[in-house]
Amino acid sequence: MRKAVILTLMVLMALGIAACASSGAGGQFFGGDGEISARGAVGGLAAFSSGPLYEGDGGKDIRLAVLAPEAQGAAPEYLPVYVQGLLNNNFKKYGNVTLVDRQNLDRIIAEQDIAANKRFTEADFIKIGGLTNAQYFLIGTIQKLSGDQYSLQLSVSDSSTGERKAAFMKNGTLRQIEGNGALINEASADLLAQLGVQLTAAGKQSLLAGNTSVVRAETGLAKGITAQASGASVEALFNYTQAINFDSSQIEALARLNVLSSSISGGSLSERIVNDLQARDRWLEAFKEAARFFNEHPPFEITFDPNLVQEGETDYAKRTANLAMRVALDPSEAGFAALNALLGGLEQTGRRDTWGFMGWPLLDVTPKTAGTVVFAGKQSFSFKLDVTLLNESGKTIGKSSITLNSSSLRFIAGDREVPAPKGAAGMVHFTGVKADDLTPTLTIVISAVNGIPSATLNANGYMRIDTGDLEEKVAASKFFDNDYYNGDYDRAIADYTQAIKLDPKDATAYNNRGYAYYNKNDYDRAFADYTQAIKLDPKDATAYNNRGYIYLSKNDYDRAIADYTEVIRLAPNYAWAYNNRGYAYYNKNDYDRAIADYEAALQINPNFTLARNNLQIAQDAKAGKR
Repeated sequence: MRKAVILTLMVLMALGIAACASSGAGGQFFGGDGEISARGAVGGLAAFSSGPLYEGDGGKDIRLAVLAPEAQGAAPEYLPVYVQGLLNNNFKKYGNVTLVDRQNLDRIIAEQDIAANKRFTEADFIKIGGLTNAQYFLIGTIQKLSGDQYSLQLSVSDSSTGERKAAFMKNGTLRQIEGNGALINEASADLLAQLGVQLTAAGKQSLLAGNTSVVRAETGLAKGITAQASGASVEALFNYTQAINFDSSQIEALARLNVLSSSISGGSLSERIVNDLQARDRWLEAFKEAARFFNEHPPFEITFDPNLVQEGETDYAKRTANLAMRVALDPSEAGFAALNALLGGLEQTGRRDTWGFMGWPLLDVTPKTAGTVVFAGKQSFSFKLDVTLLNESGKTIGKSSITLNSSSLRFIAGDREVPAPKGAAGMVHFTGVKADDLTPTLTIVISAVNGIPSATLNANGYMRIDTGDLEEKVAASKFFDNDYYNGDYDRAIADYTQAIKLDPKDATAYNNRGYAYYNKNDYDRAFADYTQAIKLDPKDATAYNNRGYIYLSKNDYDRAIADYTEVIRLAPNYAWAYNNRGYAYYNKNDYDRAIADYEAALQINPNFTLARNNLQIAQDAKAGKR
């Protein structure tokens, strides 16, 4: 009997301990219509500098007010606001033009009751010009034609004389307008030139190439403004969040988000609803909107470093080399802040318990209502990146993938916030790359994330994917990658020791160093590191799980049970914790509790073979067969 249990436990020793993750490069990033890619090179590219974007003074004497174009036909409601925003962005970046702040412009138009029908007269322009000191106005129309075709007409006029200074007219698809902003960028370049702002060759190339992150940010901002104007505050909150996710420098989105977030967290969502049932229904609709948004846009971002590194020596006989690329997964601060703003607003109602909402956002409400659980009830997140390397002739010279796993979410029913989990960092390995195929620069293509092609990721704004310098981050915050360390636990210990020196409060570094010590059979140091990790982060279930196994190895079953019970409290869907606690109960001859724990593990994961084997052993022991 004992031998069978020990053999089963050896599998638990190998698999039941978790090492969790902890949280601009030289490449030029491309988004556009197609795949997400960047220029890269082994050892790093020379610093990319576009130089000046315009010549001369860039139109410094021009004071311009950009108005949202009038929508004609069945154009999406947010589209004029998006066009206005991207035009503002382009004129600001590629010229020295003074722009009237959009929020201030909207406020003046509303207060003066100007153009209530969205159509401006010459008298309106004169009035707005006097109030904003704007010399020129950019106005226009965007008209839905047949199929996917749109007509964009823009003009710039002098507010005092009515003289037209610049004009642009062209048809294009919705994708050319919103998908990559190509038509808006072309219009911006043309209008700037007509106003006397001469772009440099680098400036014009940059403007016409576009920036996917900026386009996605302006789309989110426009949808947020439109939603908020119609009273859909929750939808607006998440769209502003999306704008910040893609462009953290988006000042207008940040300002609008802060105001709206404060309002919602203060309980404004249902404050005007007197009927209790209607107020509860309003919150259920907000929950469904939150679940929909985060299912379509997980609150994480991926960064990849185009400065590739060579691993090991060149194989001169095979004429091949092994390359690697650094990559990191980080939670979106704005995303989790928006979720917590909604949770804070729910708390402010004082009705969370009465309404049966103590489990929201990560657990079911009572009674259970479909579509309300955020993240579909997942406690952690995995993102599989498929990456392709191309040389300068476009030949594929390497393909690889990596799966980045976040740490577990630490939330139990009644908690007033959902802390953002820790991210991960690691290396994508390209083995056996033919040296003869290498060129001075390479193109790194993120082909897919979780099976979603990157062109689709670009189109729907799934998550932010961008380039960055990750050398220090990967060195200091490496997640425990057994493939990367290849059993070299001394090197792992050195890495995590350095990480601890840089941040003595990094609980994950202590946990992962403890894991390395454990694999060197240095249980005392492993125990000390796990204990310190728990002290720094009492809600980290991973460290309790790992320390629990140290207790098991010392036959201290009561303390092991206490640690695994805490794991279950923090991560109720973690099947390993039930299995490990069941083993502790089994060794105390408490077969009923052992059986109950093994059954709980199987309920969470019916394919958990180890728990099924342990259950049979415990049932046999109870029946006196062992």
